[in-house]
Amino acid sequence: MHSGTVKWVTTARWLVVIALGILLTAAPRSANADISLPYKRGEIVVQMAPGATMAEAQQLAQSKGLVVRRALRAPGYFLFSLPNPDIPQERTVTEEKLVALRNDFRVRAAQVNVIFEKYQIPDDPLFGAGASEQWNLFQIGLPGPTGAWATEKGRTGIFVAVIDDGFDMDHPDFFDNSGLRLAFGYNADDGSGNPDPWDPNPGFSHGTMSASVIVAGTNNALGMAGVTWEGVVVVPIRVADAEGNLVLSLILDAYTYVFDFNNNPATPTLSAQNMSYGSLGRTFIDEPFLQNIASQGTLLIAAAGNSRPFSPAGFPASLPYVTSVGATRWISPNLEKGFFASYSSQGLPDRSRKVDLAAPSADTAPVWTLMNGGGFAPQGGGTSYASPTVAGAVALLHSAGMEPSTIIDNLKVTAVVAPGDPIPNVDTGWGEIAVQEAMTLVIPGIKPVAPEELSTFEYETVSYKFRMFKIRAAGPGPVVTIEKTDGSFGPVVVPASNYTLTPDPNDPRVVFLEGFARLEDGSGNGEGEWRITLTGTEELPGSTEFSASIVVRVQYHRLLPGTSMFSMPYRLDGTDSPPGGRKPESFFSPGFSMFRWIPSLDAEGNPTGSYAQYDPAGPNTQDAGFTPADPLTGATIVRTTQSGVQRIETPQNGPFGVGFFVRTVDETVFDMELGPEDRVLHYRILMKPGWNMIGNPFPYHVDWASCQIVLPNTREVLTIDQATSRRLIRPQLFRYQIVAPGVKDYRWESPPRGQLFPFDAHWVWA
Repeated sequence: MHSGTVKWVTTARWLVVIALGILLTAAPRSANADISLPYKRGEIVVQMAPGATMAEAQQLAQSKGLVVRRALRAPGYFLFSLPNPDIPQERTVTEEKLVALRNDFRVRAAQVNVIFEKYQIPDDPLFGAGASEQWNLFQIGLPGPTGAWATEKGRTGIFVAVIDDGFDMDHPDFFDNSGLRLAFGYNADDGSGNPDPWDPNPGFSHGTMSASVIVAGTNNALGMAGVTWEGVVVVPIRVADAEGNLVLSLILDAYTYVFDFNNNPATPTLSAQNMSYGSLGRTFIDEPFLQNIASQGTLLIAAAGNSRPFSPAGFPASLPYVTSVGATRWISPNLEKGFFASYSSQGLPDRSRKVDLAAPSADTAPVWTLMNGGGFAPQGGGTSYASPTVAGAVALLHSAGMEPSTIIDNLKVTAVVAPGDPIPNVDTGWGEIAVQEAMTLVIPGIKPVAPEELSTFEYETVSYKFRMFKIRAAGPGPVVTIEKTDGSFGPVVVPASNYTLTPDPNDPRVVFLEGFARLEDGSGNGEGEWRITLTGTEELPGSTEFSASIVVRVQYHRLLPGTSMFSMPYRLDGTDSPPGGRKPESFFSPGFSMFRWIPSLDAEGNPTGSYAQYDPAGPNTQDAGFTPADPLTGATIVRTTQSGVQRIETPQNGPFGVGFFVRTVDETVFDMELGPEDRVLHYRILMKPGWNMIGNPFPYHVDWASCQIVLPNTREVLTIDQATSRRLIRPQLFRYQIVAPGVKDYRWESPPRGQLFPFDAHWVWA
């Protein structure tokens, strides 16, 4: 009989699993095909289950008379095609295949491979007249002694993704004193790291234009100036095929690349993602991807479109979590603001199609762009030019220290509309950006980072984190206080030894204060609502005080009278606790009985076992105690932490991960002082052949399907499904729970269902 260990992974790992779940959420399905949008002949993007293999995709395609062109970067996504896309009745056949796929139970979503429009300027006689220099940078308030550049020119460590048709990576104006300002490129068409233009010939390049608006070298005596003077880097992502089409399948690969980039600890989270393209209709299948990127903290910026007066603003710009950018025009040397460009798409009054902000572009005067082959010319324009202008402004404000979550709101509140226009309006939304005014909102301040407001904890010791911007770290330093919100206790100053100050490695003006506070009043009670407040003084020469608070709740874990299964948290210490933590009698009323199942083997080597009972008159180091003396009883776990690049494994011998039975007369209150241990990667819990009582030592639910089995000899890591298929464990997870009023019984779940409940015990067969 094999034995193994279960590995619980801490919060950060669970969050990754949840984020991927959002990424792979099915788009809305429809049995009817809508191929009114332009698309690549005969091609359909198909979403199957996340674990779908190429063989399964080929089987599905073959059953519909299709072929699989390739798998997309996101698991479960494939590009299908007609065997011959050039047949005369291609459109009718594609529509029939799309309906058939949407009606198949194996398909979560299907959409034709939509071609997105590059929002370039139209061929109109108005273009080329009027001002001939970079008037647009003055119009949004960058140059001059009171301009935004006087406060911030751009900071190293700020990155913006630009998704477009290709980029002239060798253009000399993409270089400045800090080197090349394009990095981490990706070509979705061939999977390489080379996002060069689809058309290598000298001349206009849509992607080169978009990137140049943000990071063209400034003050380098060459070409044009970008919105960000220095420091900021563009991540160029090509989504054009060999014909220059921006197709849905490549765009989905680009979104997956951005998602992975943000998740990679070796690369920073992108400040913004610019999308100077769109479609007149919704494609739906791309929306879970964009939602997931937005949830990572990357601001999504998209061009509204150039379809005035024929069609309203398109997608993805009109999605609620995307900032839609319209174009404004040059009026006179006085740089009047807020007048929409003649082609800039409008929103609708109900904002189902919308414009949020606007920025200058070509119309009555040209705007400059870098060109393929090293040149530059006044040939930029369209909302495709306005959109990266806003993305560049986002990067500039982020460089100055503005919190990303506040940037769009700050740009809106400082934007300018044309005289007489309402706010917002269908033409320019909240108005044309005024970066110099938004920059004035970058002020010293303190912001709570963790925990979330009104989080509930089942223990008294709560960790917190604040972000301080331009706040003194010393002389005088910041002060943390705690108090009950009902005024019954505090405020009390938290000792400075309870927290640390850590400068942001990318911005010395930012310091993070992290620490813990024991939330307990004068009578020893921690339950209730608490306010944790950080107060600090702005850096010299000012002396203004700033403060910020987090309100949390403490509500002890409870067991009802009767028989229960339970587990203890993985930090169970106390000011007067015996070695190894508190004893059971410090929680349970006199007369309690506590048991634990001890697995063993009989004389013939078959799994068996027996219950050990805890004796309150004996030591804490009993088999059924909180610190069993014999590590072979199954109580041993291994805690894994990380210090720098080194992982440290520490054997533990305590109640962590162990399940118990208890029978009590009264309600039991677990008035625990310490909560989850920070910076623990996972716990490895020993299991023996046969039935095992295991406990969830975390204060949150753990998905059974997300746990891992580690073989002790080879250290091979298996999923629950893999371990089940190799007969190392049974997939059922049993829990003793209330099934009717006053009645408890066992219930079980198998993957993908089933969760381990906080501080609860469960049965597993190994």
